[in-house]
Amino acid sequence: MSNTRPRCSALNSKGKPCNARPIQPEGLCFGHHPKADEWRKKGGRPRSRKRAALPAPTPVSELMGDSALNPLLRNMEEIIAQVHREDLAPDRARAIVTVANNNPIAQPADRTL
Repeated sequence: MSNTRPRCSALNSKGKPCNARPIQPEGLCFGHHPKADEWRKKGGRPRSRKRAALPAPTPVSELMGDSALNPLLRNMEEIIAQVHREDLAPDRARAIVTVANNNPIAQPADRTL
């Protein structure tokens, strides 16, 4: 039985017949088709998800009142705002908060472990 499968009529980079299946009726495969460059520029499905718009974070002062704020909480509020504005990467913010949470000076005096 002979191989009668239709093949692309173009030649590959080595000068041999291309073995890819042609796009009908042109007789050329996807790679050799004259519109291939145009198709590549348009691309396929998006490779990434679009990020949802996040609402602005509620300031800590609104949640706890100004009298409850200490310098550490004000710094945390600024870190949250920087992440929201995309001025600070979330992984860096996480590292800063972890260090702050593990700092004994930042802990309330009545906290028991």
